[in-house]
Amino acid sequence: MPTSGGVVGVARPPPVRSRPPRLELGLAVTDDIEDLAAADAELGVVVAYGRLVGPHLLARLPMLNLHFSLLPRWRGAAPVERAMLAGDDITGVCLMALDEGLDTGCVYGQVEVPIGGSTTAADLRCELVRAGTDLLVDSLRTGLGACEPQRGDGVTYAAKLTVDDLRLDWSGPVAQLDRQIRVGGAWTTWGGGAFQDPQGYPGGRYGLGRR
Repeated sequence: MPTSGGVVGVARPPPVRSRPPRLELGLAVTDDIEDLAAADAELGVVVAYGRLVGPHLLARLPMLNLHFSLLPRWRGAAPVERAMLAGDDITGVCLMALDEGLDTGCVYGQVEVPIGGSTTAADLRCELVRAGTDLLVDSLRTGLGACEPQRGDGVTYAAKLTVDDLRLDWSGPVAQLDRQIRVGGAWTTWGGGAFQDPQGYPGGRYGLGRR
């Protein structure tokens, strides 16, 4: 996190630290969000943090959040995967004010991103990262402007994926099987054993179709 005025962020440490906890830019890094209370910063930015931030921190340091959905659709932990599994044609990224709720803050801006028929979750995340980075940088450069409250209708929640979410049911629709494979980690059983696709969609590995 920066130790002088500016924008502050929290980095999750890798399983094994291979270098001292500093970035090339000379900014101190922490894996304890409570350290931000002492940061001399004007604004924090959160991306895929995965936890709620307490009101005592938000009172000391206003924060923005880049969320990978078109809010209020797919609030929560797995918006990319849930959008794909639901068969959404469009998703996007929102730049929002972080508040005490689960992705409930007002929205400064958003960018739509299409979900193609062969798009994998990894592809989609890359597109959302690019779109979100541009949105964030442009908004900080030109000013955030008005923050619009989210609509009260159309709220859906993106719960974390379970094992059952990715189990291929061969009696189900082919389109749903295709979505599960493109999300990545889909699995099936055969001959008493379980088989999982570790890559996510090399095109019909599971023979999508009926004989």
